[in-house]
Amino acid sequence: MAVHDKIKILLVDDNRNNLVALESILESRDILLYSVTSGSRALELILEHEFALVLLDVQMPDMDGFETAELMRGSERSKHIPIIFITAISKEQKYVFQGYKAGAVDYLFKPIEPEILKSKVDVFLDLYRQKRIIRQQSIDLAQKINELNNALNELQKKEILLKEKSNDLEKSNKELRDFAFIVSHDLKAPLRGINSLVAWIISDYRGKLDEQGEEYLSLLQSRANHMTNLIEGVLQYSRVDRIDDIRIETDLNILVSEIIDLLSPPSHIDVEIVGKLPSIVIERTRITQVFQNLISNAIKYMDKPHGKISISCTENGEFREFHVADNGPGIDKKYFDKIFQIFQTLTSADKLESTGIGLTIVKKIVEYYGGKVKVSSIVGKGSTFTFTLPKTINAFKPNKLPDALIATTVQNERW
Repeated sequence: MAVHDKIKILLVDDNRNNLVALESILESRDILLYSVTSGSRALELILEHEFALVLLDVQMPDMDGFETAELMRGSERSKHIPIIFITAISKEQKYVFQGYKAGAVDYLFKPIEPEILKSKVDVFLDLYRQKRIIRQQSIDLAQKINELNNALNELQKKEILLKEKSNDLEKSNKELRDFAFIVSHDLKAPLRGINSLVAWIISDYRGKLDEQGEEYLSLLQSRANHMTNLIEGVLQYSRVDRIDDIRIETDLNILVSEIIDLLSPPSHIDVEIVGKLPSIVIERTRITQVFQNLISNAIKYMDKPHGKISISCTENGEFREFHVADNGPGIDKKYFDKIFQIFQTLTSADKLESTGIGLTIVKKIVEYYGGKVKVSSIVGKGSTFTFTLPKTINAFKPNKLPDALIATTVQNERW
């Protein structure tokens, strides 16, 4: 029965006049009254309808009120229906107790006081309404629980599927890393042979070849060197997540100074640390690769007669921001995303020996530690590469390193 359906009350009395009197007192648009003149007919209706209350006359032929009430209490369907006995018999306690023993919740004696009857009936109707609301809420709750269980089961299935896909992806990534490492390593041997052969030809046939022949050999040697650097870059990229993440306290002032000495910038380029760099707890090889790639790029692409490169650090909430700025050629804004993609360069291999891997390694390492890298630049005036690292990097759980970029092969490089 829906919450807003009319409530049903059963009136049982063998006297039709008494039933009419009760109907006139209780008549309402909110309730439905069912009137019967015998206990047996009352029991039949109870099997067909859900009643909120039964008003039951005690003295009836064939089956009196007490017997009818006892039979109602013996049925699972009707044992909880409240019964108010209406009687004209003696008010002696033995009859009252008999009524309560049979299952009555209240007693009314004839002649009936209309206001008392309505008041008592209203109490039981309110209780029934609350019961019906609670029952509907229980049904709704059970339905919601069922829906949630179904949703949970679907989520669990998707989680299992996602885990399987993640395991498959991890396996593929490992195979990809291993493949890149092995292939890159194996390719270096024949390239060394090509380099040596070209060097011997240049040495043994110097002066015997025309200008175009020497130019071809020089170009071949340049391309072989470029390919060697490219393979070394791929090896470095595939090695990034092979390095054990052993973090130690590293004074970046000392580390960056060592990197600058190692790169040996030309005399017309000044490389300096501005202010003081912090000491951080990090894996030393990875952070070395980051600074080395950024500084060497700034040196390589410098186009000014007096180049300036500065390395600095600022605080930004829970992160440190590291800046490598130069006064070089600058980068057009439309290439900001491209330069961080593997094998992507803005200059031809004929002009600069660039593999297009250095900035990809920087991005990979920085994101591994939960940071980000970006570039700001003005064409003709210079560029600033900024990367962030969490201040609590020693407690930071590293991200999974992306491997899909390795899938792009050296075919993107112009030979």
